[in-house]
Amino acid sequence: MNPHTRTHSSAVLLVLSIWLQLSSEKTYADLIVVPNNLTNVEGNFNNEWPFSGGGSQRYQQVYVSSQFAPLPQFITQIAFRPDGVFGGAFSGTIANVQIDLSTTSAMPNGLSLTFADNVGPNDTVVHSGPLTLSSAFTGPTGGPKDFDIVINLQTPFLYAPSAGNLLLDVRNLSGEFLGALFDAEDSGIVTHPVEPLRPAQAPFFRNRFRKDSNQPSDL
Repeated sequence: MNPHTRTHSSAVLLVLSIWLQLSSEKTYADLIVVPNNLTNVEGNFNNEWPFSGGGSQRYQQVYVSSQFAPLPQFITQIAFRPDGVFGGAFSGTIANVQIDLSTTSAMPNGLSLTFADNVGPNDTVVHSGPLTLSSAFTGPTGGPKDFDIVINLQTPFLYAPSAGNLLLDVRNLSGEFLGALFDAEDSGIVTHPVEPLRPAQAPFFRNRFRKDSNQPSDL
């Protein structure tokens, strides 16, 4: 069977909260929201990928370095918030998830459909194994809701924004359906590849999905 590429419309950036510290000894810590302008504003879209949509998949997304202070810092926690309009309280466990962070030269509107081309040289597995996610859906009516979908990283990641952009690379291998919608921003320029994964086939990926067009094409 020939591999296929299928693309989908919309360019959606998950709104992300990141806990930063200057060193592994936690001498100083800070919490930032990316994109910065959505710290206290609800995003204009929602997204169920890569943790909630059901079906195994790999997902990559870039957060541009200008959203971060230039000083190198350890990322020790990432968090998302539910969509303030269509989201709701939920709790569930994904049996097998791998999350990598790396510093990439790829731009938010320039990710390659070849996943390996987007990964930076300092690629680090920051979580591997079961992942329990939940939200109490607290916060103002209509949003933005609280960043209570929390992932405490098993391995901190040292990120230096001066070296490039931040790549979030998620392999959801077991693909449980959590039924959650995350707050997101549709900017019209941010693109990220998404592909279904079948553990028996990985890493020989036969299908690729990218959210920037709605026309399927054969390779």
